Amino acid sequence: MSEYQYYEFRAIDRSLDRSAMSALRALSTRAQITSASFTNEYSYGDFRGDPDKLMEAYFDAHLYVANWGTHQLMLRVPVQLLPLSAVGPYTAEEGLRAWATGTHVILDFASRSEDDYGWTEGAGQLDPLLPVRAELLAGDLRALYLGWLAAVESGEIDEGATEPPVPPGLGTLSPALTDFAEFLRVDPDLIEIAASASGSQVPTGPSVADLASWVAELPEGEKNTALVQLLGGEGASAAVDLLSQFRADAARATSRGGASPPGARRTVGELLAARERVAEENRRRAAEKKAHEESRLARERAEARASLGYARREGSESLARSGNRGRNEIAQTVRPRDSTTYRSPRPRATGRRDARVRPARRRIAGTAPQETVLHRAVGQSRNAQVKGPQWIVPSLMRMNPRPRSSAPRSPG
Repeated sequence: MSEYQYYEFRAIDRSLDRSAMSALRALSTRAQITSASFTNEYSYGDFRGDPDKLMEAYFDAHLYVANWGTHQLMLRVPVQLLPLSAVGPYTAEEGLRAWATGTHVILDFASRSEDDYGWTEGAGQLDPLLPVRAELLAGDLRALYLGWLAAVESGEIDEGATEPPVPPGLGTLSPALTDFAEFLRVDPDLIEIAASASGSQVPTGPSVADLASWVAELPEGEKNTALVQLLGGEGASAAVDLLSQFRADAARATSRGGASPPGARRTVGELLAARERVAEENRRRAAEKKAHEESRLARERAEARASLGYARREGSESLARSGNRGRNEIAQTVRPRDSTTYRSPRPRATGRRDARVRPARRRIAGTAPQETVLHRAVGQSRNAQVKGPQWIVPSLMRMNPRPRSSAPRSPG
């Protein structure tokens, strides 16, 4: 099987200008390049660019898939909305890398599995994962915890290590996070165990009412600055700055009210042991379900065989009864009868019409009156044993022999 590598980059917050597109074209002459994306696949050779540097300079999302089992998703988020300090507890050498530039934090999620070597297709896999970035911008850290679980799954984290803070809503993943967990090959049983320590309140972005109330209290100068940035084509940057300030004010208000203490942290070994117990219980239930299904199928097959045997017996008995009835009907049809009933004297022709009919009957060459042949056949069957249809057919043929040819001779 030949090698396969798929690269896709996506610009979300800001489009690529001509200078950026020219720089990307210098990296590949076959790639599909637009103002919002860079896409290419390789069956041989390698990409000449550096994904880390391209993410720092141009793009907000990157997907890489190789048919030797590598899955990689990179996301770039504004540092004001997701500081590197919030990401640090979830990082690991394999599952999640993170670093900061002057304005952004780069997240690199990866999963490598030699067992998954084979045919794969990268096209179409990035779009379902893009909402993960929007959820991170809204303060939802579940993707970071899933990246840490991917490192646990790969065995890169020691069993004595303690888990990072468990974000709320881990038991009810969004469709994008479900696809994300599958992309990173995180065991659903492991997610189920981790979710037992997760709250039910899923983080969401601020409501319109909350934002309106907060904006009304902003100083006039900050509002004017944000409007100038919006009109100058820097609306995304203005939104990031304002949203970051809103979260900071909300966090201070929450801290004044008193935050709930975090729950007890579990070790990696405890998570893996609990996962094994859940997996064993799931296997036991699957075995019981399979045994129940096999028992049901065996019972249905036995009932089907019994019904088939009954139908065969009924069919044989019915066929025997039908055969006896048919033979009796044949015997009744051809049984010997009193020949005197067929020898009653025929009235002699007296009128002109009857006199004309007799010569016409005689002119039928080789044809005897049907009554005479029938009389002869019945007379022969007197005191004879009925032999069945093989006797009837020749007799009926003798009753109506084929007439001789009466074609006129050609003149000599």
